[in-house]
Amino acid sequence: MPKIARNKNPRLLSFIFAAALLVVVNVVVFSPEFGWERDHAQSPHSLSEGPGEENGDSSLNWGRWFTRQRAYPLAEIPAGARLRALQQAHSRLSSTLVQPGAWSEIGPAPIANGSTNPVNPTSGRVTAIAVAPNNPNIIFVGGAQGGVWRSTDGGANWTPLTDDQASLAVGSIAIAPSDPNTIYVGTGEGSSSCDSYFGAGVLKSTDGGNTWSLLGMNTFEQVSISKILVHPTNPQIVYATAMNGIAGMGCDSGTLTTASGLYQSIDGGANWSPIRTFGYSGGMDAVLDPQNPNLLYFTSDEWSSASNAYLGKIWKWDASIPAVVTQLVTGLPTPTSMQRTSLAISHPPNLTQAVLYAGTSVSNGTVYKSVNDGQNWSVMSSGAVGYCWSQCWYDNAIAVDRNDPSNVYVGGTGNNSAPNLLHSSDGGATWSRLNSGLHSDVHAIVFDPSN
Repeated sequence: MPKIARNKNPRLLSFIFAAALLVVVNVVVFSPEFGWERDHAQSPHSLSEGPGEENGDSSLNWGRWFTRQRAYPLAEIPAGARLRALQQAHSRLSSTLVQPGAWSEIGPAPIANGSTNPVNPTSGRVTAIAVAPNNPNIIFVGGAQGGVWRSTDGGANWTPLTDDQASLAVGSIAIAPSDPNTIYVGTGEGSSSCDSYFGAGVLKSTDGGNTWSLLGMNTFEQVSISKILVHPTNPQIVYATAMNGIAGMGCDSGTLTTASGLYQSIDGGANWSPIRTFGYSGGMDAVLDPQNPNLLYFTSDEWSSASNAYLGKIWKWDASIPAVVTQLVTGLPTPTSMQRTSLAISHPPNLTQAVLYAGTSVSNGTVYKSVNDGQNWSVMSSGAVGYCWSQCWYDNAIAVDRNDPSNVYVGGTGNNSAPNLLHSSDGGATWSRLNSGLHSDVHAIVFDPSN
């Protein structure tokens, strides 16, 4: 097991986000986050016994201490602990020991200064967005540790939906295109940071998010589901990318019981089988071909002890030939330079082959493009190189219009010389910089399916 090579300073995360940060026009972008950051990628960290220790990185040591207090006498917080604690709390509230009427809510609440320009209140980072295919006013978002929220008025007002579920860490949300009442949530954040908690499985709702059931607990125990996809015509066929998660604020991996990789369910999430598994893997992404849903493309970011590096790769899988998974290589850079890679796909009916975009970690963010189902790739980053700065392993998002493959957005980490959100209207040949006003980290970009 490699050391966690991608660390972030833990920061306090609020569970309630500010609706003012949601932008819904033709594109929905989320990047609410706060707190200063530093990349600890090459720094060794030793464990300390308390929050006041100065040995090693103080914030990481504080996080480990914080987690140990809650895990004692065990070495780590056991799986299912949150759900059992909720059940115990509900039981006590219903007893004569505590009267519900004696309590009033005082928080958490948005952070007044969320490191935005201009200054606006924000919450912790939002990691997943889904817009209902039949109503653009219905939007679901998932927080890094804030659960799933729903808006029915285009983002003006929000309601929390999963406060009583087994995990509040969200990696991905998918609405079934053929049945908008069916929603799947991959729990566990997929940002690979030291405060990216693993999840508890897959949450599923068949009534538009009003009620939920927890599925895949044994398959996805103590991993993060960074992407979940639903077949366009069959809501029972679901795909999920599982990557290694973090067990607590101290950047500890915990006991990993599930191999990272791509998984499939053909019975609505009740049972899962692996399509391709890996060793220790960082961020993963996946897309389905909208014209041929038998074709699925996904990425891996597997640790290699031999190379002493994460190896980024793009794969193609055809459901009609399930035993074969093909690595795509022609025109792509070496895996050691690609590392974490994000994918976007567009395949309008007038095209015989799909157009794919890959946002790689090359040169702190470089976009590659294929116009022939991933067979060949070419660099398309003039004006966009460096869009995720030194944090491509953490925030690296890309999205393309499903009806117009020349309309593409990419987001990552802004700095003084480059904003965090860029747009191309000519298929990646040129890029324009957008001042979104959001926090500098972009974790998710989606298009409104109806526009």
